[in-house]
Amino acid sequence: MQREIVFISSSLSSDKAVGLRSCYLIRALRKKGQRVSIITSEDAGDEDTMTYFRLASNKSSNYLRIFKEIIWGLEIAFRLRRHNPKSLIIYTLPPYLSYLVVRALFKKRAFITDVRDLYPEALAESNTLNYNGRFYKYLKSTTEKILSRDIAVLAATKSISKELNLTGDIEKYIYYNGYPDLPQDIGAKFEQYTIVFHGTFGKFQNIELLKELILATADKPIRWLLIGDGPKKALIENLESNRVSLYSTLSNSETLKLVSKCHLGISLRTDDLLSRAAIPVKVFEFIGLEIKAVVTPISEGGALVEENLFGRQFENNIDSILAFIQLDSKSYLKTNKEEFSSKREKFSREYLSDECALKILTKL
Repeated sequence: MQREIVFISSSLSSDKAVGLRSCYLIRALRKKGQRVSIITSEDAGDEDTMTYFRLASNKSSNYLRIFKEIIWGLEIAFRLRRHNPKSLIIYTLPPYLSYLVVRALFKKRAFITDVRDLYPEALAESNTLNYNGRFYKYLKSTTEKILSRDIAVLAATKSISKELNLTGDIEKYIYYNGYPDLPQDIGAKFEQYTIVFHGTFGKFQNIELLKELILATADKPIRWLLIGDGPKKALIENLESNRVSLYSTLSNSETLKLVSKCHLGISLRTDDLLSRAAIPVKVFEFIGLEIKAVVTPISEGGALVEENLFGRQFENNIDSILAFIQLDSKSYLKTNKEEFSSKREKFSREYLSDECALKILTKL
């Protein structure tokens, strides 16, 4: 009898990174004939299980987010009891506290954890916990012990994989996010050289540097396209003009259509552990749309871009980035598009999820 997979993800929305990541992997597993049951809190299909409780948004207070994550974890645990005890559970992390609840209640079940971000490090980087505090050290030790019980661990980047200090012979597979299926009706490029920044204007985004770059190019024939929302968007809202266009958060397909018309994509993050270990989803989208990328800080994402000639990485220094932008704006038409195209296919979500599914099936 075929072994069931129970896939737990906070969202299946195509407009969220976690939703896209989960949906592509689920689709890849099903294409290979695997039976997959889904438990999620958002955008469940007719045959999926939608949780009664919902997770809090990023705008909610820490107390509300903690409470809702714990409650969601308890509901997940309740629903898991309805599935075969021999089923394989794939949990996409975060949400973190929900994960701890589920793993505490199901110590003997077979798990594969999909680690998208480092936890509890993310809580320390956001100043919720102190790296030197006893509670952080307890959570760090507990998380490593839990992951060491898995039959395998998926990691969104090589850096995340290296940071997971697991005991025993646990296989760690790299499962990059990759770029999604691209819109068919992509139009021509904007006439004026345009740089795009899209995503969440949040804590780990260096919006201060973005503002400096916009102001520094005020006398240049360069246009800026900024898409998204978040607490730090207020820093650049007063810059809107005929050379700076601002959009609120759009659907994934609408965003990709706009981004495809641009000439350079930019990903500016703060210099911290999470950013150095990250490959932002927008970077993969730039690759898919064959747009050069500028990435900060020096990181795994930046290294991937440079090694494949998809763009450049820099420290968070305005002078070096500005020099590159000015040079690229003059030499854009000389970019070798054929070389770009030949390398990008291995970073598509479909290709990456198919490769990951094959590895998972070896564990059934």
